[in-house]
Amino acid sequence: MFNLFDNDNEDFNNLLQMAGKDILINNTPARAIITNPKLNVIIDYDDRYISTLSPIKRGDVIDYIDNKYFVITETVSPRHSKYKSIIRNCNYSIKFVLNGQLHEGLSIIESRTFDVDNGQYITMPTGKILVTHQQNEITDNIERDQRFIKMGSPWKVVGVDKSKKGLIRLTCDVDVFVPGDDIENEIANADRLVTYNVYFTSDNISMILGATLQLNVVVTANGQIVSENVLFESSDELIASVGTNGLVTAHEEGNVSITARLQRDPRVYDVIQINVEEIVEDDYSIHINGSDSIRQGQTLTYAATVYNNAQEVTEPVTFALFADNQSSTTTSAVITSQNANSCSIRNDSNSGYVQLRATLNSDNSIVAWKRIQLRGVF
Repeated sequence: MFNLFDNDNEDFNNLLQMAGKDILINNTPARAIITNPKLNVIIDYDDRYISTLSPIKRGDVIDYIDNKYFVITETVSPRHSKYKSIIRNCNYSIKFVLNGQLHEGLSIIESRTFDVDNGQYITMPTGKILVTHQQNEITDNIERDQRFIKMGSPWKVVGVDKSKKGLIRLTCDVDVFVPGDDIENEIANADRLVTYNVYFTSDNISMILGATLQLNVVVTANGQIVSENVLFESSDELIASVGTNGLVTAHEEGNVSITARLQRDPRVYDVIQINVEEIVEDDYSIHINGSDSIRQGQTLTYAATVYNNAQEVTEPVTFALFADNQSSTTTSAVITSQNANSCSIRNDSNSGYVQLRATLNSDNSIVAWKRIQLRGVF
């Protein structure tokens, strides 16, 4: 029988290609030889021996044939260029409420513990279990008295063992259900969950090349505005980059997404779309709308529409009346009132023409003229 731990196989790489299995090590594809232990060894657990050329360490998660396993023995350095260890099936998934957030992680639940002195497994007292988790930045927050629900019962952590780097072992006692537990979804102390939201204060926007724009976000916890760190990221740094404070700089034409993520929980985020456009020079024009003639004694209203690059814009103008030569003053008609974009003209003559001029307030080189005939009453 081939023994992964005793055999110094110079052709291991060939063996790996012929008899190895495709696995994932922390979601990274790899190949390994997986074998079952001897029948009289660890028979109560779904343990396997693993041998691979890919680095592994205690606490790593191995995906193998639709099951997930923890590496439970340490492999400080490879042996004969091979990494060898024992992996154990993760038989449960447990939910904890940590710092107001729900976290679900793989675990191994045991009702027995190994006695090193006599080399035997000892059944734990009724109402006690051992729970093994991968050690990471989330599970490092698990402390005594924290609770979870599994196998139809609530459990309380009474001991935390971090002596085996890569794994955390929790000693747990059976507990009682309390108000706030979500029994159906197996979430102990569900009433302590905090719902965070991140919102951009602006809608999707446009920028011109070379411009900068400060984006602002609001973070709420259970509907109340709170101060929390937010991480910004751009979908394409070549089009627009974003700084740690949300300042966006436009570099190239195109569309880009800017995402703001809650640092404490990256699953909470908002996205804004930014369209970066080429700089377009202003090209203003004015069109005066109104009748081509006014009868004597009649007052009519004329309106000016302002365009920039053929797009209607809101810009104020100033109106003035001139004689038909567009330079001399006139008394044949008079502007009785005007505002930002319209004026009223009264005809005081029974014949002739006047010229109405509209001048753009922001650029007096932009003007429009309208020739108006002055007619008698009949």
